[in-house]
Amino acid sequence: MREMKLLLTMSLPYFPAHGGANNSNRLLFESLVQLGHEIRVVAPMLGVPALFTEEQFIAELTEAGVRVEACPDIYEFCLNGVIVHAVRNGQHVRRCLTQTIENFRPDFTIVSTEDPSQNLLDAALKAHDKVIYMARTTSFLPFGPQAYFPSETRTRLLEKVAAIVTVSEFVARYIKQWSGLNATALPISLFGPGPFPAFGHFDEGFVTMMNPCAAKGISIFLGLAKTFPDVAFAAVPTWGTTAADRQALDVMPNVAVLEAESDVDRIYARSRIVLVPSLWAEAKSRTIVEAMLRGIPVLASSAGGNTEAADSVLPVRVIERFTEQLDDNLLPIPVVPEQDLAPWETALRALLSDRDAYKTRSDMSRAYAHAYIAGLDGSPLASFLDGLRDGTSAAMPGKAQSPDHSNDRHAERETVIDRIKELTPQQQALLMLRLKQKAANRPLAPNVIHPVSRDTPPPLSFAQQRLWFLSQLEPESAFYNIPVALRLRGALNLPVLERVLNEVVRRHETLRTRIQSVDGMPVQIIASDCKLSIPVIDLSRSSPLQARAEADRIVSQESERSFDLANDMPIRAMLVKIDETEQMLLFILHHIAADGWSAGVLIREVSIMYDAYLRGEGSPLQALPLQY
Repeated sequence: MREMKLLLTMSLPYFPAHGGANNSNRLLFESLVQLGHEIRVVAPMLGVPALFTEEQFIAELTEAGVRVEACPDIYEFCLNGVIVHAVRNGQHVRRCLTQTIENFRPDFTIVSTEDPSQNLLDAALKAHDKVIYMARTTSFLPFGPQAYFPSETRTRLLEKVAAIVTVSEFVARYIKQWSGLNATALPISLFGPGPFPAFGHFDEGFVTMMNPCAAKGISIFLGLAKTFPDVAFAAVPTWGTTAADRQALDVMPNVAVLEAESDVDRIYARSRIVLVPSLWAEAKSRTIVEAMLRGIPVLASSAGGNTEAADSVLPVRVIERFTEQLDDNLLPIPVVPEQDLAPWETALRALLSDRDAYKTRSDMSRAYAHAYIAGLDGSPLASFLDGLRDGTSAAMPGKAQSPDHSNDRHAERETVIDRIKELTPQQQALLMLRLKQKAANRPLAPNVIHPVSRDTPPPLSFAQQRLWFLSQLEPESAFYNIPVALRLRGALNLPVLERVLNEVVRRHETLRTRIQSVDGMPVQIIASDCKLSIPVIDLSRSSPLQARAEADRIVSQESERSFDLANDMPIRAMLVKIDETEQMLLFILHHIAADGWSAGVLIREVSIMYDAYLRGEGSPLQALPLQY
């Protein structure tokens, strides 16, 4: 097998690793280094929200004997042969990824699913034609019932990758079922070379749960702790644990809260039983195999891909949907079904009360896990990628017809919007009138929306919360820009056009709203007055053909410029002058303030008011009774 240059990127820190995905990626790519491949990693130094500080980051690397080089945007270090670019400012991860692809010129860029906005995937696809999507979880996929942030647009990005590899057969089936895309399950979760100490002790240690939170089954953990008040339990909060979860743990007298450790042996050395009561479609819990390797019996749920790792599983009622509301970790809050504790109580009591049963389970678990990891290394992934390079592996993920026809609906919606944009202002006004007349004939809804006070900054809607969260992960992303480009013919009155734009912004609060954090929570800061100008780029000295080509380039470039939601208004405009009678007018909207339908409203209102203002009249549009 020929040596390859591979680049890994994700939105989680590569080091220190306090989660299954980080640990799995580290061990996988360190194995690929040992196989002779050259590896680079681009990842943020801190996550969102940050679970450690920059000082702790430097201290842990120093304690591990790793030399760190501070560069303008990154900390660069070599960890077990892997060159890591830990980006100091989260706003620069996308840019650093693009630069590294250009300079490193990898054979493949591998994007791990720990990229919930798919912004890094978007950047990688624009910079490289050999992108591999590595799916370690269902929750960060942009489709299906387990998706935190579903999006048809971002789903279509996955159609462009060279291949999709998954951590389990379950995830491969999930991808096929909910997107129609093909994926290949490979053993991409490694557990290190060992040896693994035997920690299973019947007489001492906690009944331990990692990452206690709603999706991971904290309700089962707390129920068992109440049922066995004389048994010592331990919880290790990580990325999913909320303040409410911590409070629920703190009031339990028999529950100890342990700090997360990069060295998991420090946790497992204090555990005699490990609980993995996952209630979501777990891809394949790493904790199960880690504990079993150390001879610790595991009580795991049957959710998702856990059956591919555990020696036995227990039934749960799986979470089937997530609300649009975000918790204090900026993750969607799940709707948790009521659980039947009886099977869990029976299984735990058997391990706690019967020494021989415990010893048998401990020995069997350890043997099962060692057989499971035997021979695991990066070879299957390397062989698969080498086959892609030679054309012997299955290449593009392909696209089967989606069972819910979501792409058909998306195409129909885009067609409707395009047809609306083609209408004249008079036709658009007539359409709106007919829609209003049709709505007036419908029975009134029982609830009435009342305007709320603006004395304090209003909170974000659930949809805005999602977009704000994704913008915090990748602030440089232009993925949620909505460009609206219009070719105008004839003389143009720029002062009138600017007056029209500012009247539109005055009419719609959302277009003059910044999103800022107050007491740690995002709120809408609505400007009482906002004056926008329209910059002009004059290309009239070039030939019309050259000017039009340059105008298209400028529009494309401007469409890729991101918004700073805390400081920018979510709308900007530009006019490109091709000659005295031809111009291109560009509006860029951020999706947090607009959608495809909004673009049609913007064009309609600008057209109507521009005509009225040219005639010396006031705005013919009625005041809006409600604001978003």
